Amino acid sequence: MNEAFEIITKINWFLKPVTEFILFLFTTKAGFTVLIVSLIAYLILPIFDEFRARRLAIRAASSYGGTRLSILEKLYIIGKVIFSRLGKIVSKGPVLLISLLLMMFIVTISTGITTIDTFVKNKNKIEELQTAFKQLDKDYEIAEIEILNYDYIKNETTLEIKYLDASINDFSDKAQNITILGNDIYFDQIVINFDYSQIAEGESRNLVLPYRIFSNSVPASEGIKLHYKDENEVPLIYKRSDDEIYILTKEQYDNSLKEFVSYFSDDKIARTAGVRSSIGNAVHKKVKKGDKLIILVRQSGGLILKPKPKF
Repeated sequence: MNEAFEIITKINWFLKPVTEFILFLFTTKAGFTVLIVSLIAYLILPIFDEFRARRLAIRAASSYGGTRLSILEKLYIIGKVIFSRLGKIVSKGPVLLISLLLMMFIVTISTGITTIDTFVKNKNKIEELQTAFKQLDKDYEIAEIEILNYDYIKNETTLEIKYLDASINDFSDKAQNITILGNDIYFDQIVINFDYSQIAEGESRNLVLPYRIFSNSVPASEGIKLHYKDENEVPLIYKRSDDEIYILTKEQYDNSLKEFVSYFSDDKIARTAGVRSSIGNAVHKKVKKGDKLIILVRQSGGLILKPKPKF
């Protein structure tokens, strides 16, 4: 069945542009304009040829006198040509009708194939997203934080954030050093709530990402962005090694990740995918020099900020 559908899809590779052209001609203003101009040209251009031929005939028959046509003769030629052309159109009525029916048939077949193809692709895409989602739907550590210093005079906190790269099951070598006013540090997060969507397969599920920090002295609107993504804009915590990815290929899994990431920045795409809400929330802690913390994600709820165990 898949092979037959692939053959039909290949046929549509030719039919689709033909369909688009037919729909352009008969369903758009520009298309109607093209048809009307073509009809006028079909009726009018032969009239000028008739005028020219008549003038040449007059010139050949007489060695003197002008070659101008009288008004009556012009009207006669115009009427004769137009009625002749219209007669040809009428005489070709059956052919035009068959052509019209053929065009309708092409449009119907191509539209049907496109609809089925879109349905199959969407179905496959949902299945891939569901499978990828299952591999993200768990609690795990995102980052470790160490408070390097707190300057009481400047009221500044300096901290280092190391992000966990799940594809290597270790921390990324690109740690982020941040200096921020205040010592009550907030980690802001975005929670994407699927809430019984197709992707979550009829269950309430979330995706959570921290994306900035602010403090009791720095408002959220002026917060500092966290570097939790790789060079391809994929969150490090969502990456997986090849042997950890199941059912999907690496390419399919990576494409699913890019789709999920787009939900955090594009509300329109998110709503289309079944995201019911996107909310911001923050966890915070008053810190001092030497504190070591970890950020955990709970996909059912959000972020947890807690002290790093000493052992």
